[in-house]
Amino acid sequence: TYDAAKHKAQFNRNIQWRTTPKELQPGIESIIKRFWDVFDEDGVSRPIRGFAFHIDTGDIKPFSCKTPRYGAHETRVINNLVAALEDKGWIEDDFGPWGSTIVLPAKPNQEHVAWWEFVFRLCVSYQKIHGFT
Repeated sequence: TYDAAKHKAQFNRNIQWRTTPKELQPGIESIIKRFWDVFDEDGVSRPIRGFAFHIDTGDIKPFSCKTPRYGAHETRVINNLVAALEDKGWIEDDFGPWGSTIVLPAKPNQEHVAWWEFVFRLCVSYQKIHGFT
């Protein structure tokens, strides 16, 4: 839950209105505050559990994508993001037959920030499996 006494500095530091029309800002601000755990620097605190799904791959044999060679900066960012997710109990090691690569897209609207201070999203690229489904 958003608490102005606790979160106002974080809100002001991270929420940027440069390209947002003034008339939309109050509505967006109320959504951010209502779903604060999604925007909090500590991360989402209410994970979805017990959700199962099935991807029909037909008769394709399981495969793992070749691990790309990440640079030193990317490796550090990936390790930090993975460690944070493991600490929260959101992810765990997977020894299954399928494997996909990690990609690090930078969050948008960081033109004013030096590249080494970018905030990245940890994503998984399922591009190869998409070719079969």
